[in-house]
Amino acid sequence: MRTLSLLAAAWLLAVPALAAPSRLADQLGRADAAFAQSDWAQYRAVYAELAAAHPDNGLYAYRLGRAERSLGNRAAARAAFERAVQLGTQQARAELHLAALAAEAGDGAAAVRWFEAARAHHLVNAEQALLGEPALAALAQQPAWRERLLPRLAEGADRPARWAADLDFLARRLPETHWRLEAQLPRERLQAGLRALKADVAKLADWQVHLRLQTLVREAGSGHTSLVPPMQGAGAFHRLPLQFAAFADGWHVQATAPEHARWLGARLLKVGEATPEQALARLTPLLQHDSETGLLRVGQRLMALTEYLAFVGLSEARDQATLLLQRPGAAPERVTLRGQALDMPALQQLVMALEAPAGWLAARQGDAPLHLSEPEQPFLLQALDGGRVYAQLRRVSDGPSETLAAFAQRLQQALQGASGLVLDLRHNSGGNGELLEPLLQALIRSPQLSERGRLHVLTSGRTFSAAALLLGDLERQFPGLIVVGEASGAGPHHVGEDNLILLPNTGTLVLAASRVFVRSFSDDRRRSVAPHLQVAERWADYLQGRDVLLEAARADGQ
Repeated sequence: MRTLSLLAAAWLLAVPALAAPSRLADQLGRADAAFAQSDWAQYRAVYAELAAAHPDNGLYAYRLGRAERSLGNRAAARAAFERAVQLGTQQARAELHLAALAAEAGDGAAAVRWFEAARAHHLVNAEQALLGEPALAALAQQPAWRERLLPRLAEGADRPARWAADLDFLARRLPETHWRLEAQLPRERLQAGLRALKADVAKLADWQVHLRLQTLVREAGSGHTSLVPPMQGAGAFHRLPLQFAAFADGWHVQATAPEHARWLGARLLKVGEATPEQALARLTPLLQHDSETGLLRVGQRLMALTEYLAFVGLSEARDQATLLLQRPGAAPERVTLRGQALDMPALQQLVMALEAPAGWLAARQGDAPLHLSEPEQPFLLQALDGGRVYAQLRRVSDGPSETLAAFAQRLQQALQGASGLVLDLRHNSGGNGELLEPLLQALIRSPQLSERGRLHVLTSGRTFSAAALLLGDLERQFPGLIVVGEASGAGPHHVGEDNLILLPNTGTLVLAASRVFVRSFSDDRRRSVAPHLQVAERWADYLQGRDVLLEAARADGQ
């Protein structure tokens, strides 16, 4: 344990006031408390003082604008938001507020100019933001401004006209939303693809238009850029009542709806007439991914969408598929299964379930290993034999009963006196990267993790987005860390941040990656982080509840 020098100790004793919070910290704390209570008068009082004292701080100006607008002080709000725009702070959000203020004042031209400026500065979920501001939503209904704001056609417009209007809107919105789209999908290629699709709309069903558009949008090359499958009415996509998983020794049915339990654990031999590997190759242009392992992990779930299979010729009907399955100890059987209409809960389960969707049956026969236990919990923490700690982070988000910051504090306490940490990110597909700092600081404050081999991180192709950013942070802060498993689903330098574009006439939802994230050097072009110890799970391991990744990490740390 280090000791203070006499001089340093004397200096600390002489200035005990340094231990007290600063006046600024007190002000910001009062403002946060006021915001939580929607006490806009107190919030304004704090930020009026701070903005006056620090006129070059754009964040203070923006927050003052929020307070003034909430209190109905439009002129003061406008001045504060204009100052924030001038200083480049919260620029798109400030421009949205200015657009709404102009619309409320009856100045449609100014409102449209401000809103178009906000969209040009990557306003997040711009169409939803537009519709969430009553004055702007009303302005979007006016014929004079409809085309520029949200080009909705009149009721009764025919289907080709609705698709044509939406494809024209996307031709404008995708380049201004996506991060440097031109580098991957040149404007000429985008416009040519959209023109060709418009010409073919009349002879295609909506689901085919959707997937043609998906293949074009996917050329942007980011795992965050795709179309959301339709989930309403007759146009809803369908999913098979089986969930597939790819293991080192083949593809299997990992989970089923209860009425199809006879196929639980069966080996998947064919999808239509293609092997699973061939089917994945044909589906690749439709599947959002950054890395090869990410493609595999996305593909094993989305191969259950029957429209995807029909689009690439693996099924003859959009709502069913024919599979060649082999149950244990039996001959292969060809079975045709009908898909179930997709809705939001089903889509979330399809993408996010660790092992099996809620209410489905899992093939695993042994007890659940740590990484599959308590699937409803966002975080897991447990002591391991030998003095190590196991922590699993399943999402970069706050849980319903514990924030990520609180979990980080709990982890830091658990690491006191521990010999090392196994951090499991294999099921973590991302979330809000702004929440990562407390976790990173908790690990930095655990000095034993700086020793080589004291920090093991478990990864897979599902380790994506904010989880991949965390992996990049850990590479920088802990040069001795050991990555175990398979390559991550994204690299430490990637384009992300889903930004939703709503096509107003068909209801199509397009996700566009709108920011670049760098957790490494700017010339680091890795599409994934490769493991130091490559470990692949086999089907028998899964059935027995054996965790070969954790076993490898523990063996390496002895």
